[in-house]
Amino acid sequence: MHAQRTALEAFVQDTWKIRRRLTLDYGLRLYWTPPIVDRDDIMSGFVLSRFDPARQPLLIRPGFDAQRRRIGVDPRNGEPYPAAAIGAIAPGSGDLFNGMVSTLLDRTYPRGLTTDPGVQLGPRFGFAYDITGKSRDVIRGGFGVFYNREVMANAFKFLVAQPPNVVTPILHPRVWNYGLASFDRTHVFTMNYLYTLPRTRSQFPVARILLDGWQLSGITRFISGTPMTVNLTTTTGMDITGSPSLSPRVLLTGNPVLPKSERSFDRYFRTEVIHLPPVGSVGNAAKYILRGPGINSWDISVFRNFRVRERLNTQWRCEAYNAFNHTQFSGVNVTARFDPAGNQTNTALGQYNAARRPRYIQLALRFSF
Repeated sequence: MHAQRTALEAFVQDTWKIRRRLTLDYGLRLYWTPPIVDRDDIMSGFVLSRFDPARQPLLIRPGFDAQRRRIGVDPRNGEPYPAAAIGAIAPGSGDLFNGMVSTLLDRTYPRGLTTDPGVQLGPRFGFAYDITGKSRDVIRGGFGVFYNREVMANAFKFLVAQPPNVVTPILHPRVWNYGLASFDRTHVFTMNYLYTLPRTRSQFPVARILLDGWQLSGITRFISGTPMTVNLTTTTGMDITGSPSLSPRVLLTGNPVLPKSERSFDRYFRTEVIHLPPVGSVGNAAKYILRGPGINSWDISVFRNFRVRERLNTQWRCEAYNAFNHTQFSGVNVTARFDPAGNQTNTALGQYNAARRPRYIQLALRFSF
């Protein structure tokens, strides 16, 4: 894996004071960020336009034998399979790489699996409006258009380790290889704010000293958790897959995700649907089957500015991180441990096992001269 990437950026900007109380800042950034490519052209990915429904593989379906025992059934001819094979590809059906494109095998497709977007324009605009003209109450705002290729950079490693360049001869390749990125955060909401309290009009010096110069600022974040899966171990070191290079996944008999209203400290997901796969199989779990705890955090600061002399200023700060002391769990026990009889013996499975920092407060006094 040898990633190669190129980026070129340029910008122009200007500031225009239209009136004494209104100032504009504006500019334009030019981006040229061609796709990331691999030196040896071993990238591959799924392209919907290349997918042919007529050539899609068929999966072993659930069924019953004459004794009403659950088995797998080939949908083409009714041939029986063990129940552990349900969901696997029916042998000889369809094209396993239907819709997959390899830059190594198909030189007609772009090397980076996407076309070069060319030069992209990112305008910027901001303003500052002095409401009273006395530089005490100012409204500021702005917007901009940004282009970030780092998400693609994080995903690059996954595009060089999948079919048809790398083949796992078991379950459907999409089930085994594809899923959310490990760094996926479906929702990210961040709000920052700064509020300067109005000055008091009191004629009493003590009141002005106590009430003037206060500011409130903070950062509030609501962020989804990252994807997780359930790992498995055995108490005897059992060899399940028969391969030193292929680790098994758990066997799921239902959806492990619990509604938020049913979660507790000891039960983050449904552990009863997680089982040991039969020897000679690999399990049926997808790449990720859960999403970890999210973030709900309020960081708040209060500070007071004192002017001692013309060139000497003092600032007192009080900063509270996780100000409301909301418990921020960060980890869950996801290691299932099975005995030779297939019983799950890890009593902590599904429990929270880590948390982010609780509320902490720091005080500071700063002198500027």
